[in-house]
Amino acid sequence: MENGNLSTMAPSSYSDDEVDKAEDAALAAVEAQSNKLRREKKKKCKTFWYPPDEAELLMSIQPTTYPKMPDVSPELEAEFPDIFSQLRATWARCTKGAEQSNMQLLAKRDDFRREYASKGYVTYKAEVSDEDEEEGPRRPRGGGRRRFRVGVVKHSRGARKLN
Repeated sequence: MENGNLSTMAPSSYSDDEVDKAEDAALAAVEAQSNKLRREKKKKCKTFWYPPDEAELLMSIQPTTYPKMPDVSPELEAEFPDIFSQLRATWARCTKGAEQSNMQLLAKRDDFRREYASKGYVTYKAEVSDEDEEEGPRRPRGGGRRRFRVGVVKHSRGARKLN
């Protein structure tokens, strides 16, 4: 097979109709599989409430302060200039990242406080698959406490009174 040209291959023993049918069947199988995957991956975005204790914790977030780079003796810095220049650059990147993180946390905290002031509760959104939604909350089997009843005997065909 030169340059991906199929015409140079030896003739096959299959007719054109058989080849077309096989191609159609393969395409249908691939499409069915992709539709099945799309159906399985359906997710919905659902809104949940934070419990009151977690909401209070979220609204009480305080920014973290980070220490500055310690002073180093000039003799030591002169001895290892490349190491200290890399250290200063790394320290600056870490400080910048920490400040951005603090700003994002404070913005989120302000959003929580605003939502709590307007609604009286704090919500969040999460993706829920169809399977999780169908199951619902799990309840214990039974339905209550088992009590001994005087004068009643249980058999395989039901309960019977003795008297």
